[in-house]
Amino acid sequence: MSYLHVQRPSMKLGHISRFIALATAVSAFQLAQAVPGNSPSLYPDHVRSQMKFEVDPCDDFYEFACGGWSDKTPIPDDRTHVDYMDDIINNMSDRILLEIATSGTPIISDVFKSCMDTETLDNLGAKPLAETLKLIKDAKTTEELFAVAGQLRTKGVPFLTSFSVDADPHHATTNVLTLSMPSTTFPSPSYYLNPNKFDKFSPGLIEYITRLFKLAGASDVEAKAAVDAVLMVEKALVGELSPDDDFPTVMGKDDYVPLTVTEASTKYPLLVGSFFKGLDILNMTALQADSRIINGVEPYFDQAEKWVAAAKVEDLRAYLTFRYLDNSAPFMAEGFRSAVFDFYQKLLSGAKNPPARSKQCISKMTTTLPNLMGHYYVQKAAPTPDTEQAGAKLVEAIEEAMKENIKTSEWLDDETRQNALAKLAKVSNLIGHSVHVEEFDSPMKPDAYLENQQKIQNTAMLLSLNRVGKPVDKTLWSEMTASDCNAYYSPLQNQMVFPLTNFLNPYFDQKFTAAENFGAVGGVVGHELTHGFDNDGRKYDGDGNLVEWWSEATSSKFDTRAQCMKDQYSTFETLGLTGEKLGFVNGNNSIGENIADNGGVKIALDAYHAHLKAQTSRRLQQQQQKPKELTASPMPSPTTNNGTASPAPTPANSNGTVISFPPTPAPTPAPKPSSYESDNLFFVAFAQSWCKKRVDASTTKQLASDVHAPAYWRVNGVAMNSEAFAKAFQCAPKKRMNPEKKPINKCDHRAMPANLGNASECCRRGSTRRGAGDVAAGNGDLEALRRLSRQRAPTRTGSAISRAAANGHREVAHFLLNRGDRAAEGLYHAARHGHLDIVNAQQHHPTRYLIADAARGGYLDIVRFLNEHAAGDASYRAMTEFGHHDIVRFLYEERVEQAVVPWQLDVATCLWSSSFTSTSEKASAAANGHLDVVRFLHEHRTQGCSEAAMDSAAAQGHLEVLQYLHAHAAQLLQWTTRERSNACAFLHDHCHVPFSTELLNEQHVRYGHLEISL
Repeated sequence: MSYLHVQRPSMKLGHISRFIALATAVSAFQLAQAVPGNSPSLYPDHVRSQMKFEVDPCDDFYEFACGGWSDKTPIPDDRTHVDYMDDIINNMSDRILLEIATSGTPIISDVFKSCMDTETLDNLGAKPLAETLKLIKDAKTTEELFAVAGQLRTKGVPFLTSFSVDADPHHATTNVLTLSMPSTTFPSPSYYLNPNKFDKFSPGLIEYITRLFKLAGASDVEAKAAVDAVLMVEKALVGELSPDDDFPTVMGKDDYVPLTVTEASTKYPLLVGSFFKGLDILNMTALQADSRIINGVEPYFDQAEKWVAAAKVEDLRAYLTFRYLDNSAPFMAEGFRSAVFDFYQKLLSGAKNPPARSKQCISKMTTTLPNLMGHYYVQKAAPTPDTEQAGAKLVEAIEEAMKENIKTSEWLDDETRQNALAKLAKVSNLIGHSVHVEEFDSPMKPDAYLENQQKIQNTAMLLSLNRVGKPVDKTLWSEMTASDCNAYYSPLQNQMVFPLTNFLNPYFDQKFTAAENFGAVGGVVGHELTHGFDNDGRKYDGDGNLVEWWSEATSSKFDTRAQCMKDQYSTFETLGLTGEKLGFVNGNNSIGENIADNGGVKIALDAYHAHLKAQTSRRLQQQQQKPKELTASPMPSPTTNNGTASPAPTPANSNGTVISFPPTPAPTPAPKPSSYESDNLFFVAFAQSWCKKRVDASTTKQLASDVHAPAYWRVNGVAMNSEAFAKAFQCAPKKRMNPEKKPINKCDHRAMPANLGNASECCRRGSTRRGAGDVAAGNGDLEALRRLSRQRAPTRTGSAISRAAANGHREVAHFLLNRGDRAAEGLYHAARHGHLDIVNAQQHHPTRYLIADAARGGYLDIVRFLNEHAAGDASYRAMTEFGHHDIVRFLYEERVEQAVVPWQLDVATCLWSSSFTSTSEKASAAANGHLDVVRFLHEHRTQGCSEAAMDSAAAQGHLEVLQYLHAHAAQLLQWTTRERSNACAFLHDHCHVPFSTELLNEQHVRYGHLEISL
């Protein structure tokens, strides 16, 4: 099955039996304006039901796309946030993972039992901690204390020295140990450095530290001393020990400092020497004394070594004790667990109640046993055996779109362009789940939760350390499991990783429209791929090495664009659930993610367009490759009384001579595009992938510590920066989602990086000569346009005509039409707004789109004018003569459908006189309760499937329409041989298309319609 199969499963007439319950409901869709983008008929039911059509998408796109879901979705007391798509998948995943954990699955079942056995945990109290607490207490010197910290690191306990094993940034095919800086208990330095925030949250941290120490047996005096020591150490970590504010979060090639184990131990005798001694790193790994390691945060280690040498051992001991208690508390008795919840979930994140114990256990296991859990999860969660392969095809399509973007990006010089293409060609992908699983030397114990967790941590640490000095294995998943609703890009491996959930409904479904799949998942894939070329990814080449492969000029242009976006996002204010102002997006911290959001959506949209183009080409090619039937006129296939088709007649020429053809294998038919395919649906699908709600405390935490902007601005920021969005939803200039002048105005308009996507427009509109031309056209300033023309300013003719036409400046529109090479889009706007004289002046432009736009606006005079000229247009005849039957069918099919969208009955009547309509306009009319249109279509069509119309009317609660359709069902559901013959004759006479009835029968069966699909 195609990974982007677009034929929706039809609703059954069973909707009728449920209709009475809906008959009194007030449809919100009746309030929606019948304009492109804001018409409910443009969206499938499962998308439409989450939307809020009374909101103008050009004012608040997030609310338009997600408002329906948000209004009906409360945040449960045991949650800090809700997420439309993630929650659907997570609920399914919880059921699957719980089944795995309770069905005797090796390792997993015993760990789950030990977690669920809270009675044993409560009876044990603090006893499991005693041995390690004594080990820490017995350390009398700083050297001994750091050696103990090294031992505890194998159990996952953090301290003042941190490290990881990753690809060597200078030799990316080999693993290296890299020293790094530890984190603090609070999620962000601002919790310590901002006085107001510290006053608000520090009492909770003090209480948490106190509770842990007292639960572990400390006295009040000892607990108070521990509080003072912990606060002193952590304030130092974010203050005097922290690198400068401008120290990069991702190192440049000069920030990674290579040195041997001996050199590091000598330079940092406590932080490295004693710590590595306790870790016994030279005996448990392939490291030798002269092995090369990397210091990734040299400023921190230089300062911290001096600081710890001067610190009191009692304070450092108290801090290590706290780190051990904090790390162990989730696996302990109820007192410890409640202390963890009250601090981390309730205070910092805003949760009211803890989730069910089983959910807590499953969540922790997917973190500590990600590969093993993922291995079993995929076997039950993947809807089809080819789900991962289908996802891979979509990823390939996004990569191809990125390739085209790089090729055509004017801001790249040739050398940088070739380097970018070389890097793109080396991107690798992991999709679905890891092929590796965790293994252990001894079994897990069903009644020893903390011991099990320490064994898991120790095994993971040993595996990681044993990779030092060995070749990088690009099949390893380092951050996620198959059930995680997330994805990531690794610059050191130039690799994207997509868990299976990215390719599950509602993010992705092989039965969804291409617009939905490319909008929701394509945006994610584009986002991750853009990371390879953003402010951080640009520092790594295709092999993952730290190499400056951009030219200085290209880097300068990129930095200008990036600063533009930093400034823009820093103006985005975030509100709480009740409208309270919580703060602004940190444009500096979130720049990489914002670039990826904007660039990712642009690339996904390009890939979507390429997919539709390829699909159309494939259908046309198949039509051209079909054997031609040399008959005098199309004849229907005889049909028996029971509805089964008799064998088709043998083809004959006009003289009756039998013609024989060699057997030709039938190609796999290209899927017919869904009537819902549109850029509007693409953008709504993207937005709905970010439908989220957070409690205020969680949002505050996100603003302070997360590199991602809140979901509201991830959607609206992209919409505001996208020309394609403004065009799809016909957003007038100066609308909130289409601002004429952005909050920034200092950017070089020549810098238009592909990986910034349409964010390059964030400064261009209103601040360049192109923008000046648009403004002048919109204001009707003909003299200014003539002046710009004399100066050969690059006015965007199509955009300018659109603005002139929208504001009724006919003279300006005529002027631009006579000098522009992109006038067509302006003509569409002229037709859409009823400017017949402008259309008349350029009637040779594509009639199909002009008719559609005029019909949308209900301008009957323009529709009649265009129909009259279209009837004799040689282009139609030329298309049929050259075999472009699919295009002809589409042109004739679309006309009435476009008129019905705004329900202009007189326009539909006019169009009927020269169009052979499809069934979708009747279903759309029924869905929106327009009985007059339904009646007209029925009376003027001998053919017609009313099943879809009845389903639509029932689903949307239109009783009168449903009753009408039901009363005429017997007539509507008939489809006779004579009617097929009439349809063929119509096509032959009006479209010059030699369709055979066999072809018509094949299509109507293939697409599940009761009438011929045109």
